[in-house]
Amino acid sequence: MLLLYEKNGLEADEELIVQYLQDRRTAKEFAVYYDLYNKYRSEYPVDDILEGKVTDEACTRASEAGFDEVYTLIGLMLSNVLTDIRCRSEEYKILGTLKSCIKRFRSDTESGILPSESVRDMIFRLNAGREAGLRARSLTREESDRILRTISAYEDITESVSDKQDLEDIYSMLSDEYADKVSEYRERAEATRSRTDNMFRFAEKCWGEDKEILMMTTELTSDPDSVTFLSRYGSEEYFRHNKNLLLDERDLEIEQQIDKLDLH
Repeated sequence: MLLLYEKNGLEADEELIVQYLQDRRTAKEFAVYYDLYNKYRSEYPVDDILEGKVTDEACTRASEAGFDEVYTLIGLMLSNVLTDIRCRSEEYKILGTLKSCIKRFRSDTESGILPSESVRDMIFRLNAGREAGLRARSLTREESDRILRTISAYEDITESVSDKQDLEDIYSMLSDEYADKVSEYRERAEATRSRTDNMFRFAEKCWGEDKEILMMTTELTSDPDSVTFLSRYGSEEYFRHNKNLLLDERDLEIEQQIDKLDLH
């Protein structure tokens, strides 16, 4: 609801919030924090900070800020980084599903099933599985969206597949499209890793090795998607500040994990 209000430029006040929190005191405290959150979001160039474009003015203000302001700024940076990480997590899972579908397509066509029929059958199965999961309430919104995005990717190539007769040409086309998606994903994952490092560099520049760094490492370490992402792709600054992680986790490299997405 808050996202919808923000998107439409509407003010989410205490009267709206209390309808969901069902407690006047809690709603009032949340409304005060939400106002501060929006105030500092407009005053701090969070995206620039995460891109490594830190101005002296922003650093000076953050260094001299009170606890509430610092806490809110850290929340803003973490929110941006974790949103990026969760997007990468979903994209990685979609790539895994696409990989399985392409391998199944090859198996189908080698068994004599027409290429267009194989693709339509995969779309049907994905749709049927999604609908069954929704009816049983065993499917999360993220899982449902992931299936829809996978279906959309296959619907885009159905016409191209039906126009081709040579199975090797079709499989080569699918493999090339998949390789392009993996390459694009690598670039986005590297950008997310860089933004994570820049968050820690900004915090260290402003506040040194203090509780602010601990807050960020604790938040990232407690989030399952974040732990998985950092284990796959690393983050020099995160690992430097979080001395409690196992050494073998620090040795994981991007290429070792991306190899799992290859179609061999």
